[in-house]
Amino acid sequence: KFLGQIPMVFNVVILSPHGYFASRQCLGYPDTGGQVVYILDQVRALETEMLKRIKQQGLDITPRIIILTRLLPDAVGTTCGERLEKVYNTEYSHILRVPFRTEKGIVRRWISRFEVWPYLETYAEDAIQELSKELHGKPDLIIIGNYSDGNIVASLMAHKLGVTQCTIAHALEKTKYPDSDLYWKKLDDKYHFSSQFTADLIAMN
Repeated sequence: KFLGQIPMVFNVVILSPHGYFASRQCLGYPDTGGQVVYILDQVRALETEMLKRIKQQGLDITPRIIILTRLLPDAVGTTCGERLEKVYNTEYSHILRVPFRTEKGIVRRWISRFEVWPYLETYAEDAIQELSKELHGKPDLIIIGNYSDGNIVASLMAHKLGVTQCTIAHALEKTKYPDSDLYWKKLDDKYHFSSQFTADLIAMN
């Protein structure tokens, strides 16, 4: 009971690998909308709660919340080409961007969320390296951002780092596309439902 009253999570990572993600001026770009708004609201509320609990317990600790997303070197009109960005209206929350990469180098162009699957394993490895530099160690908790790509990347990272993984249930893709679990083969070439469903199953188990 005593330990349950003591804050023990001070470094949190929230994952949203695909699309454009920025603190401001990115809504309306491909693969943005509810996901971006939800995660930013989540981060602000989470930081407020963490700071309150730390203060209540008289601890002298600075929390960190990192939103881990993709770096888009050729992004125009947004901050999505910057490695690190402070989240607007927060004190200790930042967006950390890591690029997709192949054996030929960094992938500079935007890629649809339905086409990101070949890049995610390498992305997870690169993200661990960048995150370790930023936090000077490993996080206390990895929280999955919306969508299946975030689920599988966080699962890979949590396993490699030996930290707790938290999956946000509403990210499961079967709930977003009517009858996709029945007719997924017909649309797999376009939407890659098999990859999405597999990613969610791995992350949830």
